[in-house]
Amino acid sequence: MPDIDSCGRRRARSKVARRFEPAIGLLCSMTFDETIYTDLIEAGYGIDRASIMKVNIKGKMQLWTGPTTTEPDMEIPLKQRHPFRRAGCTHCPDFTAEHAGISLGGIGKYPDTTLAIIRSVLAADLIRDMEVAVLISVREGEATRSGCLELITKLAQKQRRRWPQSDGKTP
Repeated sequence: MPDIDSCGRRRARSKVARRFEPAIGLLCSMTFDETIYTDLIEAGYGIDRASIMKVNIKGKMQLWTGPTTTEPDMEIPLKQRHPFRRAGCTHCPDFTAEHAGISLGGIGKYPDTTLAIIRSVLAADLIRDMEVAVLISVREGEATRSGCLELITKLAQKQRRRWPQSDGKTP
């Protein structure tokens, strides 16, 4: 199926690209090496990885070890996570996965809510179909009412500073 590029030209999409549509991205400022579980959470806090039901990053690393409630069972300060940060994360400028058809993240005031940034018709159709099938519930406009957009903008601008500086010799 042909696609239109940014200049309005038709281009053929590869079979591989068609398999992954819509591309799904995460709102992400950093990811961590697997050793965070053994070397920090298990060794430092005595929490077995298998007992962790949910992890969320909201100013702190929040852990739930039982049924998900509003309040986490454990919170770990961000500075303790830094030794486990993946090296590439210090260079990634893309907080919102801007080339994805849909980006998802846990930004917002509701702990069991995922914010979705929808950038394509295919992604919008997917969300609508999931809502119709009662797999998800949608609260349109919540990002505007709850201040999420301001927070996303702030975090994206901060992360954009990671973009490699040009040496003037390359475009």
